Amino acid sequence: MGMSSKKRSTRTSGKAFLVCGDEHLIQEYTELLAYSDADVFVWHERKPDLPNLKNILYNRALTRVPKKLIAVFELTNISFEKKLERLSKIENHCAKESLIISSTVCHTATGLAARLITPQRLVGIAALPTLLQNELVELTRSPLTHNDAIKTTGEIFFDLKKEVSLVDDRVGMVIPRIVCCLVNEATFALQEEVASMEDIDTAMKYGVNYPNGPVEWGEKIGFDQVLAVMDALQHDTGEERYRPSPLLRKLAAGLAIGERIWS
Repeated sequence: MGMSSKKRSTRTSGKAFLVCGDEHLIQEYTELLAYSDADVFVWHERKPDLPNLKNILYNRALTRVPKKLIAVFELTNISFEKKLERLSKIENHCAKESLIISSTVCHTATGLAARLITPQRLVGIAALPTLLQNELVELTRSPLTHNDAIKTTGEIFFDLKKEVSLVDDRVGMVIPRIVCCLVNEATFALQEEVASMEDIDTAMKYGVNYPNGPVEWGEKIGFDQVLAVMDALQHDTGEERYRPSPLLRKLAAGLAIGERIWS
């Protein structure tokens, strides 16, 4: 941890990953990538809760990260402004052969590629908290993404014991869209006093065999993440079915911190 940037660059020789973005996603992807034989650099303005492993290296400044990397995992969903700022800094800092694997649950890979200088190395990923518990990882591409970028991304996840599926380049992708819609619908039911949180979660877990109840799932994912996906879906489609519930907005704003407002 206390190594100089010069020593870090010599040590990695390009066999390294960079992870940045929303904190919960940083934690999950850093923990996954730590199982590789590469160094994992974490770039964030404040240090997230990270595993205490030698190959995980936290940096507040991107200038202390090697330029040559296997891939950058850019995992921002909440703020589009921060996402664009991070992508711009990544492009300016990293070598052109370094892959950029970016979360595209709230913005399409095509839309992001249009803002990049090197769009051919951008691969979209369905990054949402808790989804790495699954064996499958969804990837997508823009029309400018090189086939080699998709192939290399698939190989990275294969080495990490994950399967990949290439899906259409649409906001929400597949699993995040379905899960976030379930959470949103559950908050509508809570708001309208259709049932209690416990009854809703129990019905979905035992009635349709979901691993989590939808409200419980929303807590684990983060209601701010769910809201970001629902806002993006409604903006993309203009359809009423994707309208976030007022209760979801309250939960995402943190008005329920310290208590369950549905109790």
